Amino acid sequence: MLNPKLIPTPLLAPEERPRIDIVDTPPRVRLRAVFVLTRLAGLAWRLAALKWSGRLSGRRMGATVGRFCRKMGVLWIKVAQLLSMRSDAFPRDFCDELAKLQDRADGFPPERAIAALERELGAPVHEIFSFFEKEPFAAASIAQVHKAKLRKEGDWTAVKIRRPEVEVVFARDLALIRFLIRVMIRLSIYPQMRWRDMLWEIESALTEELDYRYEMSRQKRLRRTLRGHGIFAPRVFSAYSTAKVLTMEFVEGVYMSDYLSVMRRDPARLAQWLAENDIDPERVGRSLLFSYLRQMLEDRLFHADLHPGNLVLLRDSRLAFIDFGSAGTVEGDFLRKYDAYLRALATGEYAKAVDIFLLIAPRVPKANVASAKEDLIRRLQFWGSRCRVDALPYDQKSASSIGDEMSKTLTKYGMDVIWSFLLILRGWATMDASLRALIPHANLPDLVQRYVRQRRRRARKRLLRHAPADLFAVERLIDYPKKRYEENLYRGEVVRRVAQAFEGAASKASRLAASAFGLGSAACLAVAGYGAAAAARQYYGASLGWTDGNAVNLWLTNLPSPDWQVWALSFLFVGRAFQLLAGLRARFLEKEAHFAS
Repeated sequence: MLNPKLIPTPLLAPEERPRIDIVDTPPRVRLRAVFVLTRLAGLAWRLAALKWSGRLSGRRMGATVGRFCRKMGVLWIKVAQLLSMRSDAFPRDFCDELAKLQDRADGFPPERAIAALERELGAPVHEIFSFFEKEPFAAASIAQVHKAKLRKEGDWTAVKIRRPEVEVVFARDLALIRFLIRVMIRLSIYPQMRWRDMLWEIESALTEELDYRYEMSRQKRLRRTLRGHGIFAPRVFSAYSTAKVLTMEFVEGVYMSDYLSVMRRDPARLAQWLAENDIDPERVGRSLLFSYLRQMLEDRLFHADLHPGNLVLLRDSRLAFIDFGSAGTVEGDFLRKYDAYLRALATGEYAKAVDIFLLIAPRVPKANVASAKEDLIRRLQFWGSRCRVDALPYDQKSASSIGDEMSKTLTKYGMDVIWSFLLILRGWATMDASLRALIPHANLPDLVQRYVRQRRRRARKRLLRHAPADLFAVERLIDYPKKRYEENLYRGEVVRRVAQAFEGAASKASRLAASAFGLGSAACLAVAGYGAAAAARQYYGASLGWTDGNAVNLWLTNLPSPDWQVWALSFLFVGRAFQLLAGLRARFLEKEAHFAS
């Protein structure tokens, strides 16, 4: 449980916090597809009207699409969040607006929430809780959260209760989205969006978010790992949790979103509160950043939605994470590449960073590989220069900004961006609002190097705990396998990727050359046949019946009538040309088959 000494003084009075509106109108379920398609048509009409009037900016388009998705509910909010990750395919302002879309909604009546809770837990509320606050203190499109006190344990809890109708709405909306994505794929609309991957992300994310047993498992695991980071995560009460209800410890603290609000409105009040609670914003920012890197690269399970509403400030510059509905894990080989890429960025080895970054792309371009690499290196160099200028805004130096630039460059040269990279990039982007306020003058390369040194010390301690007392050269032993792996990774695989691209281009060239030589050999045959007919007309026309009125004779009328020696030399020349062209065609077809294999 949270140490009471870490609970800070309030920053906002209860009356300053916005109330959750209660709406007793469940979402439309009957004829759901017709309802959504009608709203989609209205959205398309509004966007078209803005376009025709010249008022359609990226920001306005993002705000319009965001309002539509918020009204449509959970699945569409997830679609908007995924679209906000695609700054390589959409304008940056559009993505920024969609990224602001947090899953907040009106609440549903407490009576329905209590009835759903009692069905799931199999007992009346008063038997389980000595106090249950009917008014929710948070609400989203999937659930709302009530504060309650357990009768048996005596602990204050946050009880998340799923909306009763959400499963039906989800199923019908998902069927419609599957249909729309199939249309996008069939018509080849924005193929760089990798629609199938996006559909998989939607289905897997929403399946897990609808079943709180997944969130409960992730929260328990992250609670254990975050303890080593100095980050608090609330305890889960498994006995009072099901697939539709999640009961967890209530965390007393100050939301980062409240911190940002007061910082804009009343900086003096915020400064006083920071002093009262012994909170150093820069220390909090570093803790948040280092924890994210550690979760991702060492623990292999990370909180993927660290926006200000999910961060709670505690005394002594401590942090708590809440709401583990969106947690990420990516494939180990990708993480090793991303780890090597980050460390190359931090040390200014930009050519190495680009080589590794090219491995993150599903495919390299068929041409202009050198140009793409030069472009990427220049962008990294410029970003590194910006990071060393304290006066520049944080947004120009953030990890998400350089990630966006790299993604756009990949798209420019015909390469795709995989969803694993976009998921990590979204994690960086959700932290930006907090890091911008906590460490505005951050030098990310220096911070990453500092994290790497801390990780090395942790690895050294683990090794020493399990190694003989006389073990020497520990640091070298730690680093040597990683360095060898990196060298083999980015050199060997980049060469293989470029070779595959070259082979693809060479295969196409071989097919084109074989076709050209085939046409040439066919032309030789045609010329030889035409010449044979002309020679036959010259020497045997009368006996063959090719008189002046004959069609064949008219066709051959304009040809000269050389001596037989000229005819012989001509046939030898055409025959030799045919032999050479046919031989070249066969050789290029053989090369094409080799490249294809």
